[in-house]
Amino acid sequence: MSGMTVASAAIITVDDSGGADYTIIQYAIDNSSAGDTILVNSGTYYENVIVNKSLVLQGNDTGGGYPVVNSSFDEAIVIDANGSTVQDFITIGGTFLGINVRSSNNTIRNNTVSDSNAGIFVLNSNNTIIGNNVSNNSIGGIYLEDFSNNNIVNSNTANNNTNGIFVDNSENNIISYNILNNNTNKGIYLYISNNNTISNNTANNNTKGIFITSSENNTLTYNIANNNTNGIFLEYSNNNTFNSNVANSNSHGIELYYSDNNNMSGNEASNNDFGISLVYSNYTIVTSNVANSNNYVGFSLGLSFNNTFSNNTASLNILYGVNIDSSSNNIFNNNTANLNNDGFSLDSSFNNTLANNSAEQNNYNGFYLRESNNNKLYSNHASSNNFYGIFVYYSSNNTFYDNNMTANNYNFDVYGGAYPQFNHSIDTSNKVDGKPIYYLKNNTDTIYAPPASIGTLYCINCINVTVRDVTLENNGAGVFFWNTSNSSILNVTAENNSYGVSLLYNSSNNTLNSSTINNNQVGIQIASSDNNTIYNNYFNNPTNAIDDGNNTWNITKTAGLNILDNLWLGGNYWSDYSGNDTDLDGLGDTLLPFNSSNHIENGGDYLPLMPDVTPPDSINDLQVSTTSSTSINWTWINPINTDFIKTMIYINGIFRENVTSPINHSLVSGLSANTQYTISILTVDISGNINSTWVNLTSKTDAESSGTNSGGGDVPSGDNGKGSNEDSSSTVTPTPIIPEREKNTTTVTENASSKTTGEKTESRLQMWLLLMGGSVIGTASFMKRNVIQAYINKIIKGL
Repeated sequence: MSGMTVASAAIITVDDSGGADYTIIQYAIDNSSAGDTILVNSGTYYENVIVNKSLVLQGNDTGGGYPVVNSSFDEAIVIDANGSTVQDFITIGGTFLGINVRSSNNTIRNNTVSDSNAGIFVLNSNNTIIGNNVSNNSIGGIYLEDFSNNNIVNSNTANNNTNGIFVDNSENNIISYNILNNNTNKGIYLYISNNNTISNNTANNNTKGIFITSSENNTLTYNIANNNTNGIFLEYSNNNTFNSNVANSNSHGIELYYSDNNNMSGNEASNNDFGISLVYSNYTIVTSNVANSNNYVGFSLGLSFNNTFSNNTASLNILYGVNIDSSSNNIFNNNTANLNNDGFSLDSSFNNTLANNSAEQNNYNGFYLRESNNNKLYSNHASSNNFYGIFVYYSSNNTFYDNNMTANNYNFDVYGGAYPQFNHSIDTSNKVDGKPIYYLKNNTDTIYAPPASIGTLYCINCINVTVRDVTLENNGAGVFFWNTSNSSILNVTAENNSYGVSLLYNSSNNTLNSSTINNNQVGIQIASSDNNTIYNNYFNNPTNAIDDGNNTWNITKTAGLNILDNLWLGGNYWSDYSGNDTDLDGLGDTLLPFNSSNHIENGGDYLPLMPDVTPPDSINDLQVSTTSSTSINWTWINPINTDFIKTMIYINGIFRENVTSPINHSLVSGLSANTQYTISILTVDISGNINSTWVNLTSKTDAESSGTNSGGGDVPSGDNGKGSNEDSSSTVTPTPIIPEREKNTTTVTENASSKTTGEKTESRLQMWLLLMGGSVIGTASFMKRNVIQAYINKIIKGL
């Protein structure tokens, strides 16, 4: 190597006002050598700069800012040589391109490019583009065009262009930490471009934040795309990966359209119209994403198949948390959809699997299937939803197991108009408020009763099934019969359901009796079903009955205790029956037949039950039996009313105890010596009516004994003049509140009935005398029968 000289790189200066090596940039380039550095001082240079040597072209702020290249040519700066650096320039104009890069391994850094068609344009080359401000260009900010591969585009700002960064038919580029806002079309646009990495970019207030079409195997991570029409949008693009991106406050947060085999995880799409959407998109994995507070839907599928959604959260969306529309063979596992209108909604969708999902506190339904068939739902949880936990509407052949519904307004319901819509597989592993669902198909000759625990019971195509002695609450129906006949519903309580009892589609020759149907939206619905008998039931609902068939609503008047604990069986108790019981037999005699405001289309109840509202008589002959220094024993004569059940005992205005008839005394101990005590007594009948007339007596305990007796205590004595028998209503009345343990808490006056209590007693006595030759029938408990029989015996003895 001796004898050879190596030329050192030169530094060449340019200043448009003179005093430097050159006044024109291009002259400096033309007279430079590869490896030289050309420093261009502040000023405005009206020329077209072509870098055709590998050198450093650098702007130098000498006090007037970075140098400006103002070109009226097609390009302001053209880089034709490989390995060049262009930095710290401002370009204005270039009727076509601001900086045109037609070579590779160049660095374009910290330039400001504006007012061109395209700001920085890279063609079929690989370069580093970093820290540039490329804004206000009519077509685009930064373009990577036609096989421009392996470029690094980092920390640039590309605002107010048509497109911020456009990658066309180019691969393996890294686009990161760029700011791409307020572009009229796209912030980042990939077209037929594969294997690119898009990370940590901000693309806000564009038409589309990040738009990818016909591109594959790209990776998008930690990007922010807010306040666009579309935050992140893919069409005809497969095998891409989206991780930890944020797309908020757009019309569509993240949307895939005709795009398959993509992977989305850890993204957030909130406060959009639609959060994360797949349309005509298949085989995509969507996991651990958040889509909250969107105006319509958190996660939506439309005409999409074989996708898997897991561990996602969709809450506070105005319409649906998850909406599956016309989509099949998708899997939803361990997702949460709370506080939406509907948690999970399937509409015209088939063969999907929903497992281990949670839907709580939604305004309507936790899980809603509409015209959707052959789906499988298992191990899901639906709690505290304002309408249904799981609602199946006009859907067929779905399978449910191990689902848990608690504290919903209605936990579960199946609704349809033909048999296929009730043909589901629903076993008792499904629970409503901890009780199993009995969904029976084609059962015969079976009794369902305690100790079995039943939450709701559906009979589809059943014969001779009996349901009795159970409480069915908070479902679409308490008992539901479809094409079920010759069956019985006996002593059932159906409360707080949408329908208490439903008998639909040729459910005939069934009997409902001795049941309490209370606080349902509709008490009983009978549709396209005839020859059912409904009697001795308690109906208290906004709409008590709907019936379009020919059914029987009462039996012949028969002696026996009815569901109101009155003495005749006939029809049913109706909360909205406004007729009168003129003969006081407990059966309505006017406004017949009762037809539930014309909802019973044929006939009605001719013997409606009426409640007993007449209280029993007061006690008589209240007196002191014995006293001691610590106790008083009062006795009295109970009233002879046949329905009298007990007395309520108060001492000095404080409730002490209930004394059940026929007991007629109260021994009160633990009292103070030589002290006055007032006993006050009310009477109550078997219907819970309370006679509001107090019977009072003030008595005094004995003084403490100065001596002792062999028993070691006070010896009880007679009244000895210490009791004042004040058993009329004129005596002082205590002021306590009657405990709310009685069936009828409204105080009833002595004149509440059109007949006197004496007349009522005589009428009832006549009824019971009729019963003496036979057995008591109806629903009265064994205890009640014994009590009433004791009264009959007492009355007969008195006669």
